[in-house]
Amino acid sequence: MSEKFTWKRDYYAGGLMLLLGVGAAVTGSGYKFGSLARMGPGFMPVVLGVLLAFLGLLIAGTALGSSEPDDRKFLPDNPQWFGWFCILGVLLFHYLLNIPFPLLRGVNL
Repeated sequence: MSEKFTWKRDYYAGGLMLLLGVGAAVTGSGYKFGSLARMGPGFMPVVLGVLLAFLGLLIAGTALGSSEPDDRKFLPDNPQWFGWFCILGVLLFHYLLNIPFPLLRGVNL
């Protein structure tokens, strides 16, 4: 195995999914778990967090097993469009759909 070890996009995606899944499972474990018949408030975050972490491991594992090079960049060619997309996501969800989430936490306007 003299192949050069390179980080691929799938490592980042799998690692992010693993991190979010473990975070959700750990946060949800602080609530009452319950059972399948009587689910508690911590049941869904723990189950979905474990499932997300498992899928993250699978994605990162497939990137480890593949031998094809990943010559694509991690960021898009035009990063300013990515910023505009994020701003559009905020406008859509916060202002147009009125979904309540703290837009600027800790800032008094």
